[in-house]
Amino acid sequence: PDPQARYASVEALSADIERFRQGYPVHARERTPSYRVLRLLQRRWPAFAVAAAVLLLLSGAGWQLMLERDRALAEAARADREAATAGAINDFLESIIAGADVQKEGSRDMTVLEMVDRGFERIGTELADQPATQATLYEKLARVYDHLGRTAQGREGFRRAIEIERTVTPPRPLVLSALLRNRAIALANEQRYADAEPLAREALALAEAHSDPLSRDIGQSATAVALSLGDHGHEEAKALLLRHLEIRKALGEPEIDLASTWHNLG
Repeated sequence: PDPQARYASVEALSADIERFRQGYPVHARERTPSYRVLRLLQRRWPAFAVAAAVLLLLSGAGWQLMLERDRALAEAARADREAATAGAINDFLESIIAGADVQKEGSRDMTVLEMVDRGFERIGTELADQPATQATLYEKLARVYDHLGRTAQGREGFRRAIEIERTVTPPRPLVLSALLRNRAIALANEQRYADAEPLAREALALAEAHSDPLSRDIGQSATAVALSLGDHGHEEAKALLLRHLEIRKALGEPEIDLASTWHNLG
């Protein structure tokens, strides 16, 4: 309706049509920045497509490198923590024996049990700021107590190990899984199946969430659940033991280990 908005001539219309065909902004509409960019993209889309693809590849490669770097740093930090924990454990265990001062104790015949009792008492006070070391030591001494026939002390050692391991930062889910399944198996051997089963199931859940499907952690935790079922749930126990057997075969474990699972199946 407004004559001023019309093309002044056929030549002007023809020129705008040609601009449109070649992807340039036309005079018939307002040349906003977004419109100019859109026409540029339409005009040079092959170059922009190539640039975008290159940028995407570079971004993906950069992201992958960052992930690999983060994994490497995390693994290095984990190795450092484990080395520090192992060193602290060795020093502490050595100190249990070295701390048996003959002159102060008045006897050269301090028993293993006396040394273990002394070490057990010291863990809670001397290593209060090292929960990972505490948890590992409580579990080790709990095993010693079990071997010495002191099941009550062994039970308390496992309880403390699990309780402290739940507070370790950063978390060690597979360490906690191992503690739980070992305690569950010990309880199952005492025929305390109702106490063993929830621990074993938690151990298996942690192993499944944080390890490879064919890992020993999953296989051993599956067996822990099977043993904790006692005289019920035979079909589930059978399935769990067969799962462990397949894992052991896939990992190429020796026949003596396979025999252990065959025994449990029997």
